[in-house]
Amino acid sequence: MSAAYLGKYTSGQGQASHHLASYDEQFNCRMVGTFNVQLKGVFAETPCIETHNRWYWFAMLSQGNEGRYCWVTRDKGSEQPKRIVEIITKSPLPDLFKTGQVELEIFDRWPHEQAREWADGQYWFQSWPWTPTQKANSQFVWDTIKDTVDWAGKRVLDIGGNAGFHAFRAAEAGAQCLVVEPSDATRRQGKVIAEHIEQQDVLFTEIDPGRKFDVILYLSVHHRINMDYGGLPETLIDLGNRANDVLVELHTERSDSEPPVRPFTHWSRNEIDGMFSAKLVTYRHNLRCERTVYKL
Repeated sequence: MSAAYLGKYTSGQGQASHHLASYDEQFNCRMVGTFNVQLKGVFAETPCIETHNRWYWFAMLSQGNEGRYCWVTRDKGSEQPKRIVEIITKSPLPDLFKTGQVELEIFDRWPHEQAREWADGQYWFQSWPWTPTQKANSQFVWDTIKDTVDWAGKRVLDIGGNAGFHAFRAAEAGAQCLVVEPSDATRRQGKVIAEHIEQQDVLFTEIDPGRKFDVILYLSVHHRINMDYGGLPETLIDLGNRANDVLVELHTERSDSEPPVRPFTHWSRNEIDGMFSAKLVTYRHNLRCERTVYKL
């Protein structure tokens, strides 16, 4: 069960503490903190992540409608009162959290068996180790793109990211990730995955915010917008203007499914290849036709 506490900000540097840089194995980026909160009540040290002689609990700090994922941290053997908690994040918390009452929700981490029980009977497209079916080649695509970007500290937008498989892998590598996903049900799945399974600070939204990011993922999305791949050059120009690194996955073979995907209605395969700086891999998808992963 998750645990919720009320409290208020007491102190904190608001900048990265020098000792936080040594915990790369846990976060893979320089963390910000600590942001200290005094709770109304005593913090219960439930099971959590333990590494480098410290404990970490994944949590949500909120005030009103504003909320941010964060980690509560404590030295093993610390004599600090348990009503005082130290919070670290990948980016500074808004100043509004320094005034008034805040709520801190600590999320329990589900074991593999509980995750499988929750996932059973739901629809899944992306393939996770705990999903009842293995459909999309999720891990294969991540293995293809993971070394093309230095993810540490990067702001990542995953457009049409489904339940967020690639965003969670990027977050694990140190990125701050936002997934654009139009399906309410899938966004709810992503929230559960963030809070109880992956415990990474991945957020989900229905609408693309339109601003700039460091990295944009556009993986097997364009055919959902345009089955005949109309508007592809214009879309790529827009994405390239919004991010330094853009990774794209496209159907590169006609699909006779309903409705059919016809990627070569406007351009040949060579012309599509020429829109990118690098072709990373072409592979046979588990469910539907050949796909190619590119870097813009």
